[in-house]
Amino acid sequence: MKIHHTQYKKNYIKYILEENEITPAELKERFHSEYGYEIERQGELSACEEWLRGLALSIPFYNDEFVLFAIEMGSLDEDYTKRQEKAVIDGYWSFMAERTLEAMEA
Repeated sequence: MKIHHTQYKKNYIKYILEENEITPAELKERFHSEYGYEIERQGELSACEEWLRGLALSIPFYNDEFVLFAIEMGSLDEDYTKRQEKAVIDGYWSFMAERTLEAMEA
């Protein structure tokens, strides 16, 4: 069941930190130490998106996992449409980069 965005965003942040057994400070330090040069070159959000695509963290990585993950986190109803499925898949990396950056500040 889809829940309010303020709640499901917290679910993603909690997942990122707990699944990777990392504190916000450790996450931030790791990202900046591994990708600091890209942050300066392309900006924090784009650099984080690229960092995540390189399997930096334990998060779903395949398109077919994205929709199931969105349902589990509460950001998508189980009776989703093809249009919603496409939106989840197309926006996944950017969305997860935003949540990862928020997790660094949690």
